[in-house]
Amino acid sequence: MQHRGESRHIAGKGKLSSLSRRSAIARGIFTRRFPLLDTLRAVDRHLGLRTDLRLGSTDANIPLSMGIAALSMGAGGEGGGAHTQAEWYSAKDREVGLKRCCC
Repeated sequence: MQHRGESRHIAGKGKLSSLSRRSAIARGIFTRRFPLLDTLRAVDRHLGLRTDLRLGSTDANIPLSMGIAALSMGAGGEGGGAHTQAEWYSAKDREVGLKRCCC
């Protein structure tokens, strides 16, 4: 794992520098029992939802960086092209995502 300020050369691509690291992984938050995630997964099972876990940059990174368990979850709908001029969202089936929040 690279740390802030470390850099490496990638053949044909140039020099890459690390700006930060995923503190949730570094602190092992997702390698031990995580009641918040256990609860959300139980709700998903109750609703018959098949969900997957992904790491990414979200607002949950702030508490995670302080060692506080947190997660970010989708609230339904579909989207694509995130953070581009072609970004889009459809509210189709969003009521399923809302049930996750209110179950």
